[in-house]
Order: sequence, then C-alpha cells, then structure tokens
Amino acid sequence: MENTQKRLSGKRPQKRRFRGNQFTKICPHTNDTERRDTVYPCEERVYQLVNNKLSLAMKEVAEESIKRAAVEQNSSSPDNLLAISGDGSGRRKDIHR
Repeated sequence: MENTQKRLSGKRPQKRRFRGNQFTKICPHTNDTERRDTVYPCEERVYQLVNNKLSLAMKEVAEESIKRAAVEQNSSSPDNLLAISGDGSGRRKDIHR
C-alpha cells in the first residue's frame, strides 16, 4: 500500500525502509536482543564457555588426526625405513631413542 499523496511542496514522500536490523542484533548463544552500539552483545562468560568448548573440540580433533597419521605412517610399505618427523629430522623406524 503506497502513499501516493503529494506533500505541500509538490513532491511525493519517499518510501520508508525497514531499519530494524541496523540497530538490533540477536545473540546466537543467549537469544537476547541487544543494541548493535554496545561493545559486547553477549556476556563475557558466554564467550568463555563457547571458546572452552571449541578449544576442547580442536584438541580432540588434533589428537585423532595425529593418531591416524601415525597409524598410516606405520602401515605404509615396510621397504620404507626412513621417516620424516614433524620437526624435519630424518630418523629410522627401527631405531628408538
């Protein structure tokens, strides 16, 4: 439904735009609506909880990846006696120091 009436100046009024998203933001962790001009839209403890969960998940994924890589390296062909470790030093598989 447009407003087609002219103003006293003879110009048509401009359409109003929805400006609600410019000023408010919904925090995905707490579902609270906060103003965007605030420094922290969510409380600091919420960020700490999320960061702690993410760091634990990253550690688990890294450990699983390292274990898989070690199994893959050990299961490679037995003819390959030289392996390159993560720090770049060469080392024989049959020598354990």
